[in-house]
Amino acid sequence: AQHLRACECKRACYRCLKEFWNQRDHALLDKQLVLHALDELAAVREAISLPSRTDRTRFESFLEETFYALLQQAGLPLPTTQQILRTSDNRYITRADFTYDQPPLVIQTDGRAFHTNTVARIVEDLDRRNSIEGSGRHLLEFTYRDVIGRPDHVIALVREALAMTGDRLRQLRELPVEYLTIPPEAHAFVARISAQDQRLHAGGRIVLSDGTHLDLLAHDNTRGLALILVDPDRWMNDAAVWQRDLQRHNAARLLGWRLVRVPQPWLGTHEQAVIAAVLSAKGV
Repeated sequence: AQHLRACECKRACYRCLKEFWNQRDHALLDKQLVLHALDELAAVREAISLPSRTDRTRFESFLEETFYALLQQAGLPLPTTQQILRTSDNRYITRADFTYDQPPLVIQTDGRAFHTNTVARIVEDLDRRNSIEGSGRHLLEFTYRDVIGRPDHVIALVREALAMTGDRLRQLRELPVEYLTIPPEAHAFVARISAQDQRLHAGGRIVLSDGTHLDLLAHDNTRGLALILVDPDRWMNDAAVWQRDLQRHNAARLLGWRLVRVPQPWLGTHEQAVIAAVLSAKGV
């Protein structure tokens, strides 16, 4: 990282990345794409012993191996890896990074380069994870920065999730949609969704344990269901927004909420997908 940063070129040159043997790839080389990852790796102070692979532990990335090693070192129960999840009618949802049976918990570890590289990818992930939560499972999502940079925080959240019971305190303020930070085009969307499911109440705000909050499109306090608007363009263009939102979503889940996250491009176009997720969602 120091060598690349000290080089005066903007992307790559023969003093840092280019050489005769990679000349066919010169147009692809860009040190800016790797500096952030190198800095985070260099910041790790304690060596992490990666787990030995068994029939029960299959990993698809260094991030997954590192996360599993953190669980081992913390003495937490170890999850099943790479389990295929299906709905009650046997419809395929996704292949989960980590799963627990009791409580029913799914943990996904997300590298930014793969999970937020396009709006289409973000929307696809949101749709699949709505199905995970709607199927009655709890969900936690951790980024590369979480696992590498804040391992103690990650372990604390997993420990809390594994101790979850049905008796959770859902911090909710009843606020009309017009008082919340929700775009105007969402109001008509909420009205149509609420008409389809009379259990939904428009608006609402979840107050999180750190004093921050999540504004809701709608909620059903009985089922512990919250509809949240997500802007995929902001997630793709601003890593800090993506990181912050996932952390707040995890915090809301640990208060007993299941989330139906609505991508902003769906407003007025994909109502049926949201309605299906809401109608099929099980209570906490």
